[in-house]
Amino acid sequence: MSLRKKVVGVLLLVFALYGVTASLVLNQLQGRSYIELEQRAIVEQLLRARDVIRIHGDYVENLVFDWAYWNDSWLYAQGKNDDFYDENLAGGYLGTLGFDFVIVLDRDGNAVFEEAYSDKQGTVDSTFSILPNGISSVNDLIESTSNSEYRGWISTKKGPALFTASEIYRDSGSGPTAGHFILGRVLNQKLLKDLSTSIHSKVDLLPVDQSTTIPAEFQAAIDELLISAAAHVMVKTDEDIYAMTLLKSIDDLPIAALRVGIASDITALGESSMKVSIVILVLAALIVTACLWALLQGIMLSPIERLTKILRKLDESSASGEANHQLSGAAKALGYWRDSMSVAARGDEIGELVGAFQKMSTSLDDAASRIWVLAHVDELSNLANRRLFTEQLSDKLEQAKNQFTQIAVMFVDLDDFKPINDRLGHRAGDGVLIDFAWRLNLLLKMPATIGKNQYSQLRDLPARIGGDEFVIMLSGDDLSERAPEVAAKIIYAASTPFEVAGELFSISASVGLAVFPDDSDTVEALLHNADTAMYEAKRSGKNVWVKYHN
Repeated sequence: MSLRKKVVGVLLLVFALYGVTASLVLNQLQGRSYIELEQRAIVEQLLRARDVIRIHGDYVENLVFDWAYWNDSWLYAQGKNDDFYDENLAGGYLGTLGFDFVIVLDRDGNAVFEEAYSDKQGTVDSTFSILPNGISSVNDLIESTSNSEYRGWISTKKGPALFTASEIYRDSGSGPTAGHFILGRVLNQKLLKDLSTSIHSKVDLLPVDQSTTIPAEFQAAIDELLISAAAHVMVKTDEDIYAMTLLKSIDDLPIAALRVGIASDITALGESSMKVSIVILVLAALIVTACLWALLQGIMLSPIERLTKILRKLDESSASGEANHQLSGAAKALGYWRDSMSVAARGDEIGELVGAFQKMSTSLDDAASRIWVLAHVDELSNLANRRLFTEQLSDKLEQAKNQFTQIAVMFVDLDDFKPINDRLGHRAGDGVLIDFAWRLNLLLKMPATIGKNQYSQLRDLPARIGGDEFVIMLSGDDLSERAPEVAAKIIYAASTPFEVAGELFSISASVGLAVFPDDSDTVEALLHNADTAMYEAKRSGKNVWVKYHN
């Protein structure tokens, strides 16, 4: 085998080992990190779904206690309050509050009242069987659990239901008990759809009794939950990743599997990133290999090949009768070989490889765009954040100074927002903030999607700068009329009730307005003056807008 072939073989072997090693390292380090990120994301979504369901359960429990600790209920359970039904239960009233069934038992466990509903209009559903299989009466259902609070899941023909029962007492809580007051809410398709919307993930239920055929991977996950008693398991498909957990009845029997799914965007992004990285590394290795080949070719292989040819000629001359002629030709060949060494030293091929390597050092545009969004866009509301807002406001101010136009800045703070967080938790408050941001986009007629380079072309820009605080920039020639109109619309948008966890909450907004150049001529001063005007609006009784005055 020639020296040239041996060198080529060694270079190819090194190139192959490099490619395999780089792929394995990237897959173990970078690929694994993307998988772990995706797994954490789906577990967080499952926990969010369970938190929302828990809020529904708290709502059921609170209503049960309100009705159970009531003199009128206490008398009704004993048959001493004939007007109770007409005044409180007639017309499917509890069905209109979002409950699917209501039961009142006397102290002997007999049903004084029992009714189920098919919709939020309180339509009575006479076909709805409330009791699980094997339970002959509601009293038996209560006695079948060791949970003294009588709260949990039961299985119904419409699916799992949040079930809460409380003993009935007088208003003061004194005894003896007159029986039990029971309310239930079914985790039906509508509730699952609302849950999917609220956490931005796919949420559904799967049976655990194998009465319905489901894909094998999900059946295997349910079997694992039943056998291992794990808190949750994960299932990965081609396009999605799922987390599943069991819903257990009040007597600790599994009745359904809650499944939450999200698209495998993180893994897909990771795989795409790894492919790009591998391609870059392979191309880099290919360039390095080519450089080594060119270097070896110039300083070793070509000179050796020329020298070998000369030695062959010298050997041939020793066997011929024309020795002087052959030696003369060999001397000329040696001289040419010596002079040609300077040609390889010029490094033309290396220059070409350097240029090719420079062309390959491309940036990952998608990753750069993603980083820009994280740095400039509020993750919760999808509005601009403080950084992007101040950058755009600074640019608009420079334009306004050159063109002698106006810029208006509004500082918006939501009034009476804290009680929502205190009562229903920060997730409910986040829902209100998302809804309010959507209303701002609607009244300002913002585009559905905004690219990185399109912000500078916007006339108006809303932003969330923290908590329940928003700022809005308005530009144009008609601000003297438009700014007050927009401020009034913002107040109206905030005062329109928000639906949170099945309840309507009314809040308001206080708006402060500052205008360039009348009130200030810098970004910091405009924001400060708008903030000052907003606090003046709060001191004026809230739900109003106030323009800054020097």
